Amino acid sequence: MSSKQIRPLTVYRRENPEMYDYITSSFIMGNKKLSEKQIENEFYWWYGVVASKGDEQEDSQGIEAKIKRKRFFLKDENTRQNKVVGAEIGRLLLHGWYYDIQDFTKKISGYIISGYHSKIDRNKIINDSEFVDAVKHIRENLLYYYNHEHELKLYLMEKLYPEEIKPLLPEPPRKIKIYEIVMKDLKTRKEKFFKGGKDEIFNRHTLLEDYSEYLIELLDANGIGYMDIEQWKEQQQEWRDGYIDEIQKAYDSYDIEKKKVIQANNLLT
Repeated sequence: MSSKQIRPLTVYRRENPEMYDYITSSFIMGNKKLSEKQIENEFYWWYGVVASKGDEQEDSQGIEAKIKRKRFFLKDENTRQNKVVGAEIGRLLLHGWYYDIQDFTKKISGYIISGYHSKIDRNKIINDSEFVDAVKHIRENLLYYYNHEHELKLYLMEKLYPEEIKPLLPEPPRKIKIYEIVMKDLKTRKEKFFKGGKDEIFNRHTLLEDYSEYLIELLDANGIGYMDIEQWKEQQQEWRDGYIDEIQKAYDSYDIEKKKVIQANNLLT
């Protein structure tokens, strides 16, 4: 069953109705206008605070983790912060509860919170959507990452710690470098193309059609054979499929090398 299809909150409410009502009623008391969705998000944030707690032994590392977790959810004793990201962490942790892999999702929440503080320590701008997207992606692929933890670590390192991991990574294969340059150029050209507006796009399309007909007339007049557009399209698709397969294999091999680096350097342990 996909993480996208389940609703752990429905199960939680059914199994813990008094707790859910007690928690959500405290949110409603302060604001009668909250929608059902807003109440759910408030609950997820609360669940993120409670369920993200680690063992928190009284050593320096445990105390530091406790302080970081508190500073992530609370600006001060009376002011909450990171409500959107915190709610996403709560959703992730509730999925962990549903699948009975709480320790795993608790570990992930620790990675996310550490990544947040790492950016603050390096005076980097915090992009909430970056963290929300990361947590949501992991939640939607939770069981896969549970069985492929090195892939999870690679995803998080590249998403949240790109500067730290870059010097450690092997040089990308030449095939990947060329592919990424081509894709970047294609994206730039595509953006430029669509900036022209509908009229300009239509005029370019019409010009190309007219020019194609002119070339076909020349080829026919000189008895030069050529493929029709469907044959050419099929040939191009075969070439693309083969090329994409080569690139995917190159990325797969490169990912294996990157995972070895993460494992060898004990990153995200």
